[in-house]
Amino acid sequence: MERNLLIELLEDGEKVSLYSPHFEGEECSEFEKFLLTYKDTYPDDVRQLVYRLDIIKRDGARDMHFRYEGTRRDRVMALPSHLETTLLRLYLLNIQAKILILGNGGLKKRQLMKRTRTCIDR
Repeated sequence: MERNLLIELLEDGEKVSLYSPHFEGEECSEFEKFLLTYKDTYPDDVRQLVYRLDIIKRDGARDMHFRYEGTRRDRVMALPSHLETTLLRLYLLNIQAKILILGNGGLKKRQLMKRTRTCIDR
């Protein structure tokens, strides 16, 4: 089944703007689905990721805030960075350190992002 994909503006900031994919006909963006899925079962991890996003919005989307999940060229990244620990991963695209396209995510596994079920289904 083919679905149209929209890129929804979540927050337009001075240093960084946040967007998320939103499939036409669905109630929530991919980032909102992530939050709704894990907010009750992993509240501390969700809180830590949202806190990190607040810091990024304030300071800018420099690479030090993220871990690379793809190549440096494709700019596929994840939160948290290598310096933080959570059970969750939030996948995103970092475009020129000014635009973050927040996707979905899931429980941290040792697999590469491109092999996870969430990414394969999309």
